[in-house]
Amino acid sequence: MALPWLEEMRVTLIAEITSAEEFAVRSREWFTGTLTEVLPGLYEGLQTRPAARLPSDIPGRSWGEPGQVMGILRMGLEDPVLGQRRTAYSDKAFRRFLDRLAEYPFSATIEIIPLDAQGDELHKEATAYARVERDVLSPSWTTFEFIAPAVDTGWPESRDMQDRWAEFVKGQAARAGACAGGMADDDPFSLEIATGGWTWIKDTCQALRGYTWVTVVPANLAARLGGVGALRASGAFCEVSQLPNGSVWLRATPAINDFTGDRIRRVFETLAPVLLTGVPRFDRNQRNRIIEGIDAAGYQ
Repeated sequence: MALPWLEEMRVTLIAEITSAEEFAVRSREWFTGTLTEVLPGLYEGLQTRPAARLPSDIPGRSWGEPGQVMGILRMGLEDPVLGQRRTAYSDKAFRRFLDRLAEYPFSATIEIIPLDAQGDELHKEATAYARVERDVLSPSWTTFEFIAPAVDTGWPESRDMQDRWAEFVKGQAARAGACAGGMADDDPFSLEIATGGWTWIKDTCQALRGYTWVTVVPANLAARLGGVGALRASGAFCEVSQLPNGSVWLRATPAINDFTGDRIRRVFETLAPVLLTGVPRFDRNQRNRIIEGIDAAGYQ
C-alpha cells in the first residue's frame, strides 16, 4: 500500500555523468549535503550516539542501546544489489565511505534508523536514506535519491523547511547537471508507474516520466513547451528556473501542502504535450499527486 501524502519527502534526480572523478565529487556533495541540510537531527544522532553494530537478524535481539541511531552504509562496486557491502556507521567508516566513491561504485547508500527505548527500530515503515546509483546497462547515467520521513523531520508542518529543501535540491540539480527528476511526497515518476510504462534510463530525455510538486524538465522537452517564457506565462508554477545545462526547474506551489486539485491539473495540462502517454490507474489505497484516468496523448 502506498503511503498517504505528507509522510515522506522523496527526491530523484537523474544526470549523465561521464567521468569517475565527477561522479565522486557530485556523490560526496549529495551525501554530505543531504545529511547536513535535510537530515541534520538524524545526522547529529549518528555523530553523538551511533549504534556500534549492524542490525541483528537474531529474533528477540535488540539492534542497539536505547535512544541510539543506527547508520548503515552500503556500497556496491560491481552489482548494485547483489554485490553490496554493509558497514555500521561511525565517523571513521563514513569518511572511508566517502573516499571509496572514487572507486566508481555502481551504488552507495546511507540509511539512518532511530532506535526506541528498547533499542529496537523506532519507525518500522519509514527509513531515511540517501542513495546514488549508476545504471548497469548505461553506466554514465546516475540517479541521486533521498527519502526524508515526516516522523523524523516534521517537514509537513514547516513551509520554511520545505523551501530550504527545495533550494538545496535545486542547487544539487544544477551542479550535477540533472536532466530529469522531481521532488514530492509520492514517487516523482508516479505517472510512469501508474501507466504501467517503463523507460530505459538513457531515454529519460525523450519524454517526461512524471510531474509533481517540483519537476525537472529536460532542455529539449522544455523547448517543445515553448521554453522558460512560455512555462512562466502558463501560470501553472510559482517558480520557473533554468539550470546551467538548459534543463528547467519547475515548482508548482510554495509549499507542497497546496499542491492539490486544480493546481495539479494546471501542471498536468501545461506539461501534457511532452508527458509519457497512457491512462494512469491507481490501486484503491494509493494516493498520488497526478491526474487519474486522463491520457496525455489527447494533448499531443
